Amino acid sequence: MCAVQPVEATSARRNRAKLIRMGHHASNAALLQRPGSSQT
Repeated sequence: MCAVQPVEATSARRNRAKLIRMGHHASNAALLQRPGSSQT
C-alpha cells in the first residue's frame, strides 16, 4: 500500500499539469466566446 502512494502522487501531478493546461485553454476559449469581445 505504501508503494501505491508515490504513484498516486505522480499521477496527481500529471493530472494537475493537465488541468492547468486545460484551464488555460478553457480561459482562452471563454475570452474568445465572451459576448461583445468578438465582433462578427
